[in-house]
Amino acid sequence: MGQINPPKKSVTYSRKMDIKADCPMEVSLHVLTGKWKPAILSALFRGPQRPRDFAAGLPDASKRVLTRQLNELEAHGLIAKTVFDVLPPKVEFYLTPLGLSMKPLMEELNNWGLHFEKFNREILPK
Repeated sequence: MGQINPPKKSVTYSRKMDIKADCPMEVSLHVLTGKWKPAILSALFRGPQRPRDFAAGLPDASKRVLTRQLNELEAHGLIAKTVFDVLPPKVEFYLTPLGLSMKPLMEELNNWGLHFEKFNREILPK
């Protein structure tokens, strides 16, 4: 008889160390950490977005990861969604006042990235 392989366990990320709630920088980075979170926020600064808008604007992002990161941003209170009672279902995401308060921070991160790039082009991934 052949060997029966057990089902593969799903691999999900779990944080090895707790976030230090008394460290504002660590809390901020925890909220922003995620490959697509800055791009999601950037899109929402332009106005409400539907899931298909994110998929079109971020073609390299998987639907699963986008959904997870949208849910995390919603759980942190940075974004909210409106679910319209229509068929087919329609959902729009938008920034909350807390999310809007991040706009100056995101603009400064962008400016710093441009400054860094100017002096460090040779070490950046192509």
